[in-house]
Order: sequence, then structure tokens, then C-alpha cells
Amino acid sequence: MASKRISAAEAVKAFKAQSIVVQVARRTKIKGADGKTREVFEVKDKPLAEEHVLAAYDHGERVVMTTINGRKYETAGRGAAA
Repeated sequence: MASKRISAAEAVKAFKAQSIVVQVARRTKIKGADGKTREVFEVKDKPLAEEHVLAAYDHGERVVMTTINGRKYETAGRGAAA
């Protein structure tokens, strides 16, 4: 079976049993001890959501997904089709 591209919603559903956490960074301003404000990145761990999925493919026996932080995830084999 050829691989088929699936939507982000389908990928999130396929990986629902796994507790996947994606690190999301955003710019924020803080005030330092010297009174000056500067931009820093605030990094938070977020549970997997549709906006975190770059691409996902269904290969029949497994689903492969790539997230915004560049990590690749793969579901365990679904077993042989009867």
C-alpha cells in the first residue's frame, strides 16, 4: 500500500494514546535588574495539538508524523490486515 497524506486532526487522533508534548517558544519582554526591558524567549511544554503537526502520513500499518520542533513520531504497527 502506498503512503497517504493525512490531516493534522487525523494525526492527533492517531497519537492520542501517547502523551506527546511539544515545546513551543514565544517572544516576551522582561524587565531586568537594571530597569531595562529586553526580549527573551519563553519556552513552554504544550500537549500535542493540530497546529503542532507539520506533516503526517498513513503507511497502512503505521502513521508517521513530524512536528513543528522537528521531531518525528511513529505509531506502533497495527498488525496484519485480515
